[in-house]
Amino acid sequence: MAETPEATSREGAMRQAPAARGRMVEWLGVVALVLCAAGLFVASNDFSRYYHSDESKKAGFTADFVQDFKHPLLLLQATRLVNARVQAEDLQAVTRLGRSVSAMAAAGLVLLMYLLARPRLGVAAGFAVAAGVALSPIILIHAHYFKEDLLLTFFCYLSLLALARFLAEPTQHLALLLGLATGLAFSSHYKSLLLGVVYLLALLLVAPRPARAYVRLGLDAAAAAAVVFLIVNYPILWDPAGFLKGFLFEGEHALSGHGLSIRPLEHLFSFHLVNSLIPGMTLPLALAAVAASLWAAVNFDKLDRLERVLLLFIAVAYFVVELSPTKPFPDFQRYVIPAVPGLIYFFVKLLSRLAAAASAHKQLLLGLGALTLLGYPGYVSLNLLYDLNRDTREAVAAFVEQHPGNYVFESYTRDAWATVHDISGLAADAPGHEPDFYVASSFMYGRYFAGLNMQDQVPEVYDKAGRYARLFSGFHCVEIRPRFRSFAFSNPVLRIVDLRRPTGRASMCEVRFHGGAMD
Repeated sequence: MAETPEATSREGAMRQAPAARGRMVEWLGVVALVLCAAGLFVASNDFSRYYHSDESKKAGFTADFVQDFKHPLLLLQATRLVNARVQAEDLQAVTRLGRSVSAMAAAGLVLLMYLLARPRLGVAAGFAVAAGVALSPIILIHAHYFKEDLLLTFFCYLSLLALARFLAEPTQHLALLLGLATGLAFSSHYKSLLLGVVYLLALLLVAPRPARAYVRLGLDAAAAAAVVFLIVNYPILWDPAGFLKGFLFEGEHALSGHGLSIRPLEHLFSFHLVNSLIPGMTLPLALAAVAASLWAAVNFDKLDRLERVLLLFIAVAYFVVELSPTKPFPDFQRYVIPAVPGLIYFFVKLLSRLAAAASAHKQLLLGLGALTLLGYPGYVSLNLLYDLNRDTREAVAAFVEQHPGNYVFESYTRDAWATVHDISGLAADAPGHEPDFYVASSFMYGRYFAGLNMQDQVPEVYDKAGRYARLFSGFHCVEIRPRFRSFAFSNPVLRIVDLRRPTGRASMCEVRFHGGAMD
């Protein structure tokens, strides 16, 4: 007996119901993950803006509607829009707003990585990629700074998604979307210019059509990007000289170095691997992710279009910053943030591939391995997050209260800009006000000690390293170390040198640890 239309309709609805419920559960899970990530990114983000001078400067720019154009203005403009609504009461509050904008960009990146991974790897692997990005120490901690790195990374990945779609289907609509995303990326940081290299390589190595097929629409995309850039950075129109000065300053920085000149061949192109990716992702995940990306490169032709674009971006993002001698202390780690989400993606892709071809027993082992590799970064991230508001500089403030005297504070110890050069000149400039204590930060002296082991540095590097060495060995000092570790702009090792107590011999600092176990 033939089925009635009503029966057929009911049967179809019954089949669709589980799928609809599954999609609802999936998206509820995605929303929960993104909200949890956003909560982590804004937690503990009220530490002093003086911990890094750039944040205080950006807060002033935001409040006073001025800028020096050393970076494009998207982060400042977004913070100004938020501040127009909330009316922050002081520069510390403005700084926290800027940090919150960075946190929202990081939360958007978590969502974007799920949207990128889910169609290719499945729901579970998509969650693994997104969670891995959210819990990666280098991303979680940098989401807490009023800096451009997470905004840059979000719009770079949005541009890559738009590029892959445009290469597959070069239409006017997709060209404008590509231009919009690229313009926002260019407005976030000058480092986004590396996207131009990626676009060129993608036309040669990824595009399914000859490069000339994209020229006309590509020009439309470029025009759209230029319009978006000018809309965001409109002060350029009445201060082109200021823009050119800021842009050239950053370009000269990239070419010449930042205090130290760290050359790629001396480190065999592994400086950022050793000093940025491994501390920022943790050793097991960083090495596994790099190995997975090398595996993907070997199988380049088997990757889909977006994955090939993503792999090109990782390579360019890593090797451009490795080629530049600019690796400024502190926190050169943030220069490789754009490569990190892609590295995590290929790590999860390789795990998924191995799991699909493995027996049930081996799948369990792979799952445990994945939890270990993703769980350890989470452990590191939570410890670093806990310490953001328990900075070693708080211990220095307590020391000053307990030991009155005339203090000289250098950069990255508090709101001061002294250097080790200043000590000898203070007494001559202000007789009777000789300093009693000099407070030094590892974010300053560490760069010069590192320079002793590098070739062809400017004389100032060796001079300052010698001054610090004589200072630390010639006087009694107290060294304050973080409970967990120094990271990014947080928790430097601080040395309080008592200039009234020369030792007359080589000595070691008295070491004190700041903070206790996690609550």
